[in-house]
Amino acid sequence: MPIPVHPNFTDADLVAIYAYLQRIPAVRNRVPDPRPPAAAAVASN
Repeated sequence: MPIPVHPNFTDADLVAIYAYLQRIPAVRNRVPDPRPPAAAAVASN
């Protein structure tokens, strides 16, 4: 959603968006372990 649109939402719009998000199933996925930034990995070698 474009940022300029957000201030134009009515309370009814926000209730509808919230209701929709509550109905869709959660995504189940494993989050990968963090990795160091590429520059740090190169500098340590």
